[in-house]
Amino acid sequence: LSGAGAFATSLWALALERGLRESPDWTWMWLSAALYTANALSWFPLLKYYRGSEETRNAFFLSYSFVVSFQGIQLIAWSAQPDAPSWMFWAVMPFWFWSIRKIAESADFVVALLPKSVDAALGEGNFAAVALADARARVKGIKFDTPTVTYASLNLAAAIFDNAYMALYTALGPAGFWHTSQMFNDDDFHLRLIKPAIGSLTVSVLTFLTTLAVRRRIPFKVAVWLNVALASVGPWIVLLWHKLLDFDEMWFPQFVFDADYAYTIPAPEIQGAFAALVAR
Repeated sequence: LSGAGAFATSLWALALERGLRESPDWTWMWLSAALYTANALSWFPLLKYYRGSEETRNAFFLSYSFVVSFQGIQLIAWSAQPDAPSWMFWAVMPFWFWSIRKIAESADFVVALLPKSVDAALGEGNFAAVALADARARVKGIKFDTPTVTYASLNLAAAIFDNAYMALYTALGPAGFWHTSQMFNDDDFHLRLIKPAIGSLTVSVLTFLTTLAVRRRIPFKVAVWLNVALASVGPWIVLLWHKLLDFDEMWFPQFVFDADYAYTIPAPEIQGAFAALVAR
């Protein structure tokens, strides 16, 4: 039910945007984030019963780590709303766990694809050799082919980007983080409210299709290429959606600083909390 509900919220937001050029309200935001989080977390205890390959099992883990972390990005987006509660900045912080987790999980796939000659070069017993052996064990069965290399590389790049995104938001707070987007990139600032939900939709649809492949309802080779299209390329397209509407907008406006704006580092929210702590 949570999965169907999450899909429905994303499709509703997409229909509002494409049909009326309007954004959903706060009720939608909380409902969407709650449904995607509940759906993703409900899968983690079930995966211990999974009898497929270790590669596919860990691909499921990675997919849902991305989905949960996207809900933190959704909070980041909505924290810049004029009527956003001040505590939303702090509500984002627990999602650091999932953001860091997806880097580790996506790195396993890339490291496991390294040629066997690397094992011999590293020797035995040292940290690098043990880390490489552990990564290969966690995604045992991974194949070095075009779709696998593509999705593994794109997933790791996305995880690194998302962590940089989280880090900059943590340092600047909502006002500083979204300043350039709000002032100079109208489409990006408008679409930010639904981008995380649509990204969650692409990854969740792919995960559902993968379950069909595991049950032999669709060919596994088709599922692998769908992984590339939906889970790896899809979120990047969603991230750059504003460029499709207005190519003159910046690629990543959150990482472009305005020389005329007075940024506050650390974020005003952190400074305020520290001042309140000292005052006690």
